[in-house]
Amino acid sequence: DIRRCFQAIAPAVEAERDGSNSSRLTVRVNDLFLLLLDMFRGQKVRLDESLSSSRRTVKLFLVDLRAQPEHLALEWSIHDMAGSCGLGGTQFVHHVKRLTNLTPLQYLKDCRLDLAAKLLRERPGPSVTEVTLACGFSTSQYFATVFHERFGESPREYRDRAAQTHPVSSSVR
Repeated sequence: DIRRCFQAIAPAVEAERDGSNSSRLTVRVNDLFLLLLDMFRGQKVRLDESLSSSRRTVKLFLVDLRAQPEHLALEWSIHDMAGSCGLGGTQFVHHVKRLTNLTPLQYLKDCRLDLAAKLLRERPGPSVTEVTLACGFSTSQYFATVFHERFGESPREYRDRAAQTHPVSSSVR
């Protein structure tokens, strides 16, 4: 029935030129909607969220963003992030909030701070400024402020405490 309905819609669309066939087209589309409604009412259709391509795309983008340090160093805007997912900004923000309970820029900042903490713990060589830039922060001042808000100490204090807790061996193995 649904196939026949589509087959009836096609000629109605072809014949539609100046509005003379709009009533016939409207009837055919309404028939299609009624058939679909009957079909869905007759079946228990379970929503499978994994098939929601835009949500899945955003989820994969967020996983990739966290996993790829070089992506964190890029200058991102909501428009850029949404564009990477093939979505508009509003839809992208909606999905990110549902997945993370954060705005996209809050999520990005958290990813950058996590990477910065890891680098400060594991790599004593780079300066705090080098870590700041490698993690995508544009100023040391802003980085120090948000780092302190998140970890309760300055980046330098964090690095010093990590070095005391887990000193890096100077011997070559």
